[in-house]
Amino acid sequence: MQVDFDSLGSYLHQERERQQVSLQEIAAATKIQLKFLEALEHDAYDQLPATPFVVGFLRAYAQYVTLDPETVLTAYRSLHRAPEPPEVAPRPVPTPPPSSQRGQLIRLGVFLAVFGVITGLVLHELRRGQPTRSPVASFPAVLPGQAEKTPDAPGPVTPVVSRPEPPAARGEPSPCLTALGASEAASLPAPRTAGGGTDSPGALVLQATAVAATWLQVEIDGDKRHALLLASGKSVQWEASERFRLTVGNVRGIRLALNGQEISLQSGRSNVRRDMLLTRALLH
Repeated sequence: MQVDFDSLGSYLHQERERQQVSLQEIAAATKIQLKFLEALEHDAYDQLPATPFVVGFLRAYAQYVTLDPETVLTAYRSLHRAPEPPEVAPRPVPTPPPSSQRGQLIRLGVFLAVFGVITGLVLHELRRGQPTRSPVASFPAVLPGQAEKTPDAPGPVTPVVSRPEPPAARGEPSPCLTALGASEAASLPAPRTAGGGTDSPGALVLQATAVAATWLQVEIDGDKRHALLLASGKSVQWEASERFRLTVGNVRGIRLALNGQEISLQSGRSNVRRDMLLTRALLH
């Protein structure tokens, strides 16, 4: 059947009435609002959404009333084809006279030449003003004859693995941190006093034992700061005169003892504990 190109809506209405199909039935089957179907049959395209939606509505309507969707869409496009804008003749671009162009090129060439000469002179003067650097002879770290005068080597120093501050949000260790494994934890010596004992009189000794891999940062007496990743099952201890300031990246994975007395850690919602102050006041 040919489509009446003067009114696509009337054609759709006639085909629907001929097949005895109601708009409510089409709306229920296609999920298209009833007001949009009525606008299609009345050619009220200003009451419809954008063109892609109208195309979809027409395709679904045609399929439900067993019409050829392409025929209906061809009729819609032919009736609602946007007029082509009139062609506008391009305005001619005025070209400067040849004499002015030649003068501009000459001035530009003179400017570039002068600029190049000035730049070369400045670079030449700068190079002349730079002093010539003489090679510096290297000297040995220890001069001959001074090896006998060196003081006794200090006692063993507790090795630490330094790293940046822990991430603020998650409290997880940085990927570049070197973990304190079995060999490193075993090689950590306990702090020594001048008399050779393990604990100096009145000293605070903090011992940390990891039940899971835990990142630690400890500040000793407000001066020395160490950071390390303690592997599960390993322990480490530090000695201070007055206080420790401790940051723990995994509260549930660490056990702390101050001078042999276990310190309770309140994890709460966060598994990170920051700047925890440990002094003699915690000892009973």
